[in-house]
Amino acid sequence: MAGAYVLVVGDAKMITRRLPPKGEVVVGRDPDCDLALDDARISRRHAKLIVEGNSIRIEDLGSTNGLKIGSAQFARGAQVPLRLGDSVRLGPYTLIVLANEPVASNDGVVRAAVVVRDPSVAGKTEMIERIARHDVGVLIHGETGTGKEVLARTLHALSKRPGELVAINCAALTGSLLESDLFGHERGAFTGALKTKPGLFEVAGKGTVLLDEIGDMPLELQGKLLRALEAREVYRVGGVQPIELHARVIAASHRSLPELVERGAFREDLFFRLNGITLELVPLRERRETIATLANEFLAEVARGVHFSPAALASLTTYDWPGNVRQLKLVVARAALLANGGTIDVRHVLLDAPRTATTSSAASKGMTSNEFVAIAKEHRGNATAIARALSTSRSHVRRLASRFKVDLEALRS
Repeated sequence: MAGAYVLVVGDAKMITRRLPPKGEVVVGRDPDCDLALDDARISRRHAKLIVEGNSIRIEDLGSTNGLKIGSAQFARGAQVPLRLGDSVRLGPYTLIVLANEPVASNDGVVRAAVVVRDPSVAGKTEMIERIARHDVGVLIHGETGTGKEVLARTLHALSKRPGELVAINCAALTGSLLESDLFGHERGAFTGALKTKPGLFEVAGKGTVLLDEIGDMPLELQGKLLRALEAREVYRVGGVQPIELHARVIAASHRSLPELVERGAFREDLFFRLNGITLELVPLRERRETIATLANEFLAEVARGVHFSPAALASLTTYDWPGNVRQLKLVVARAALLANGGTIDVRHVLLDAPRTATTSSAASKGMTSNEFVAIAKEHRGNATAIARALSTSRSHVRRLASRFKVDLEALRS
């Protein structure tokens, strides 16, 4: 894959290595390896990356514990295809395959961000801990219910910043109210401003501000936010004295900000300012191997001595979970209540009817390879745009791409 490289983070190291257009890169403890990692927890020849055209695979070379890619565990000797942004756990290291090296513009803003798919939160990988300890901008992207706020709070907790984390949902307030909540206001600044109110940046102090659903922030306020981030100071509404900004900013959105930038609905300069590293949370239907584990963890939180029948677990793992982890947690709590201390069976697992968009659509049924390739090229490999054109989901678009062997990433260049 032309221009691809790997980023390896761990053990207080950060290593980059460009991948060849075609060939193999052996990773291991042995100094003769192409990518040598001097750590006793790494096998002498741990794994190898195989590059062929637009595809990249990783093969385990007989390591002790096999490969962990995202949240999925693969046995020793496995050979697994990698997508750009996939994170691979190798002992104390995290390896990520990236498309192009980040390039800084004249204003010092990183234009090509590192994108990490399915970062471990519970495991607190070295990557998450390193991100937490630095002030690099973080954009968390994921569908509703995938745990964006949980990840933001994890980053804040690991950062050990002295202030608190304050969060605001940018989609829940109008422009004027949102501005007042973010920056604060002086007494008499507008009708109803009966006393001076500090904004969230002031309240956070040296902590963290989470701007949730930032894709819904009005354009006018985006400009004011950008100026505040660049100057590292804010002005209360109606105020004339600047207030220094010490808080770290984490942004989150279920919408694709690059797509909003293309449509003119989000400022490109603000996107670059926020987007140092993107952490993309994979929807639950794309990591079904974790559903049973999560369900049992949630069950242990709400009930003792209760367990799932095999049929009940099967029904959970085959459902598409449009509400993701949040929906799973609610379904498990409801099932435990209905089971009343006994075994949770299928009749206790109440699931909403599956949405058509999560499986297929009339437009994509019976589609040929040539038809899909034409639509994919028209939308330059953008899975969100392709899904909208077909009235289906991004996950179904990826399944079609896999079936027809279409590399969506290659079409973006």
